[in-house]
Amino acid sequence: MPKIFIDGKEYEAKPKQTIIQIADGINCGGVEQVDIPRFCYHPALSVAGNCRMCLVEVGTPKIDPTTKQPVLDENGKPVIMWTPKPLTACSTEISDGMHVKTHHTSQMVRNAQKGVLEFILINHPLDCPTCDQAGECPLQQTTYKYGPEGSRYEFEKVHKPKRVAWGEKITFDGERCINCTRCVRFFDEYTKTFDLEIVQRGWNNYPNPADPKTLDANNYAMNIIDLCPVGALTSTSHRFKARVWEMSATDTIAVNDARCSSIQLWVRNNKVMRITARYNPLVNGYFISDDTRLNFHWVNDNRVSGARIKVNGTQQPADWHTALNKAAALIKQYKPEEIFRDGFCQSFTGSQLSC
Repeated sequence: MPKIFIDGKEYEAKPKQTIIQIADGINCGGVEQVDIPRFCYHPALSVAGNCRMCLVEVGTPKIDPTTKQPVLDENGKPVIMWTPKPLTACSTEISDGMHVKTHHTSQMVRNAQKGVLEFILINHPLDCPTCDQAGECPLQQTTYKYGPEGSRYEFEKVHKPKRVAWGEKITFDGERCINCTRCVRFFDEYTKTFDLEIVQRGWNNYPNPADPKTLDANNYAMNIIDLCPVGALTSTSHRFKARVWEMSATDTIAVNDARCSSIQLWVRNNKVMRITARYNPLVNGYFISDDTRLNFHWVNDNRVSGARIKVNGTQQPADWHTALNKAAALIKQYKPEEIFRDGFCQSFTGSQLSC
């Protein structure tokens, strides 16, 4: 099995695997081994290599042309021939004996990543205080960890379409878009509906649907909201409703269909605010249907908040002791063979039962 070295540490690899896959722990049970920043790369999509954020320094052992063996230095270690410029970890396939330096060990990589981020941020608006993505934004987090401390850009930023309704479910902000093309590739490769394309050229380009109504008809369209590494794509129904740090996320499963997709339930003040996909390679992968994503409003409507008893034909709040005694008294009026219980459960925990 081929072996590569990332920041001096040895890792086993398989042919055709890329550097970023090894760093993400593809051969280690999915446990991240080395953090490599990225925007355009996603495990479920093809490699685009257009954001240039995953740059690393790559080298291979120097081979003696006569003996065909690695050349060793005075310490008996292979002499590494480093590439003159950094390469993208997402598109560079491994080779046996390859050495890789990330931002942890290479100043060149750190400088390159700062430069890439500075270019990305040149036309990116300072919307963080009002952006729904704030707090869970990969661009925000990556800039904090790897980016420059300030901007040298002193000119007016490029303006693009803002608050554009892509149908009834998705709102698009072109000025926040960094052209990672994740959304375009999702429709091309996953749903195969080709709903989006990049329009305009240069720094004026952005993704755009030919007909926004096609996104309403696509039952997987809202997955591009999760895929977007910035706040360019947001849920129309969830916009400005809650901040990520105000909500708690609970791992659970969907109940609207037989697939039982793995999801996260986001709650604030005992009210369900949204549902997002949770990765499960055996069930739904990285994505869920829009029916699953929007199947939470009924939880908040007419929600039972405690025990109730009927008094003069109307439901009145009561403590559990009183309610249980009332239920026992009603049941005792009938013989065992006269009692039939009809249970219907529609909850995320399966613990709520109305009889």
